[in-house]
Amino acid sequence: GKQYGYSTGSEGYNTGALWIRQDWLDELNLQPPKTIQDIENVALAFMQAGKCKSGIAFNSGAGGMFGQWIGILPLFNAFGSFPDIWIDDGNGGAVYGAVQPETKEALATLASWTEKGIFDKGMLALANGDQVRDTYIATSEVGMYFDAWWDPWPSWDYKGSAAANSNKDVNWAPYAAPV
Repeated sequence: GKQYGYSTGSEGYNTGALWIRQDWLDELNLQPPKTIQDIENVALAFMQAGKCKSGIAFNSGAGGMFGQWIGILPLFNAFGSFPDIWIDDGNGGAVYGAVQPETKEALATLASWTEKGIFDKGMLALANGDQVRDTYIATSEVGMYFDAWWDPWPSWDYKGSAAANSNKDVNWAPYAAPV
């Protein structure tokens, strides 16, 4: 017989969605971002309109930037970078993803976004995703973050002005991460 299947990510390790303040997109008449440049443009538009201090939240502490909890692995993947795994070198061997040219491109974007204020340097000092959530996301200091498609914490019973249960005008919506 034939064997059929489909690929899936590990439930414990996926950051497949870009969560965006849909209410801000609608208010500013912006389209959801589809590319890395679109993400930058939306982040800057949110900031210039005074909606948030920084555009995007990320976790550099426990769980790390490549982890599921507010990680930014999808940004790296959009550049063809897989910085946390060994990848096929195309010649039957393996190379570590973190030292490939595509990773350098992703890091250059991170540096640029930090210079433009899209990423706040203060995030680097936080210990984990909970602190990033409480400091930046729950307080409307950012308008976007990467997280698992199944983890819409702002829609759950949570504290903070950006949590839907605290403010019925808040609408966080998941979008496919750029590819």
